[in-house]
Amino acid sequence: MKKIIIADGNNLGWMAFGIVPLTFEKQRVEAIFVGLNMIRSYLQRFNPDGFYLVWDGGRDPKRMTLYPEYKKRKKELTKAEFKERANFFTQLEKLQEVMKSLGIVQYRCKDREADDIIFNLLDEKAHSTVVSTDKDFYQVFERDNVDIYNPVKKEIVKAKAVEKYYDVPVSHFVNYRAMVGDPSDNLPGVRGIGSKWAAWLINNVFNQDWDFKETTKGQQRMISLLFDNLKTYDLMRKLIRFRKIGKRELKEGRFGDKPKTLAELQERAVVMCKKYGFEKHLNDFVNFIRPFEVLYRKQGK
Repeated sequence: MKKIIIADGNNLGWMAFGIVPLTFEKQRVEAIFVGLNMIRSYLQRFNPDGFYLVWDGGRDPKRMTLYPEYKKRKKELTKAEFKERANFFTQLEKLQEVMKSLGIVQYRCKDREADDIIFNLLDEKAHSTVVSTDKDFYQVFERDNVDIYNPVKKEIVKAKAVEKYYDVPVSHFVNYRAMVGDPSDNLPGVRGIGSKWAAWLINNVFNQDWDFKETTKGQQRMISLLFDNLKTYDLMRKLIRFRKIGKRELKEGRFGDKPKTLAELQERAVVMCKKYGFEKHLNDFVNFIRPFEVLYRKQGK
């Protein structure tokens, strides 16, 4: 079975940006440098048959229609924050160009979030590893041929570990998130139901063998709270669940520029390193370029 790595570009970019500001010829390049190194490390670690880098194409209009507060900021950005955010997106664009020059296949679909694109790229005939710290991806554990790699902890996230941490089956992870909410996306969940009660409700009320007669007053109160807010709960589920994207739309969102030869790949890499001042990679060019060469050969089959 083929091994495919699918990396969450925006998630990766935020991790690479601003940790240690790096400049070359008066331009910030740390997100480009660190992002490039991270992607190279994934190629080395997993030695995949295919690698996809996925970017946000905007907020999903259907989610915005369902819930206008979706991902809405709670406060306006200051001038300094706005300038820093603009710098971040400028570096992301340059990182995309760098990846394009190295022959990396990328995806960005208009008005589609990277999470949804990644979900739709999962191939039943291949083993996929999603690279991201985004917990929304825990819902992909419903599939047997998908792993998640946490690039901060540098470890594969296991379904059993997720079940132990949240105390719910991974098949109910969306239901759990719908109750507790997701502050990062400005989703409140069902107010009054915290993580412990959400787990209790899933493990008991959602269980067909559960006996209502055994409940305490506190448990009955949580059951009533959930049933009184079923519309909110259902709305949260719709917002959290990944959305389907058609093959044609995915095809239109795919971009890249595969070099015609290995020599061209090497030439592009040299030009890129000189453009951004990556002397470290130029001084050890054979080792730097090797993971990209290996992927190039595999994708050429």
